[in-house]
Amino acid sequence: MRSSHHTIVITYPCRWRYRVIGSNEDRMRQAIDDVMPSRPYDVHLSNRSSQGAYLSLNVEVTVSDETDRLGLFGKLKRHPDIRLVL
Repeated sequence: MRSSHHTIVITYPCRWRYRVIGSNEDRMRQAIDDVMPSRPYDVHLSNRSSQGAYLSLNVEVTVSDETDRLGLFGKLKRHPDIRLVL
């Protein structure tokens, strides 16, 4: 059996997209602003659950390197108004 192993190379700086999931759009948007107060970013509604309990937002921002990319991921993930970050 042959395994396929793919290496993804990211060239920095680049635009990066995070998908954040939570239950309150206004609080999620404020959380994103709390994490990135001095950075330009774009945020758009991505999806809403059929019952309306959860929604996801796509956040696009320019990251300068892997440390920056992972740092923003961690800050978003730890924010109390965000349930999940992909």
